[in-house]
Amino acid sequence: LTTGFVGLPVVSNSREVFMRLCKKFLSAVAVVPPTAAYRIEMERVTRHRLSVCEKHTDVATIERTIGAGQLEELIEDTKSELEYVPEYARSLAWQAYSDGSAKPVPIVVLPEGRH
Repeated sequence: LTTGFVGLPVVSNSREVFMRLCKKFLSAVAVVPPTAAYRIEMERVTRHRLSVCEKHTDVATIERTIGAGQLEELIEDTKSELEYVPEYARSLAWQAYSDGSAKPVPIVVLPEGRH
């Protein structure tokens, strides 16, 4: 078996590993204020992914339903987020936007072939 990605080994119990990491992340992100956009969005995404894993046991169904790649990729992403949470909490980054002065930044998507 292979994931098809160099350096990304197959995780035989990927569903269980991913679920454990999701639960660990939800606990870890609790150090961030509940009103911080990062926490709100990451909890929403993580809870959705965890609920998909709880409803399904078939890895292909889970991957298709979540729609964000293979479980092995999601495992690595979640590990990275777990490393990032303490750094984010130390930075107090949410305070920069707590006064409402932040303005949205428009994103322009160019048609394919235009740079």
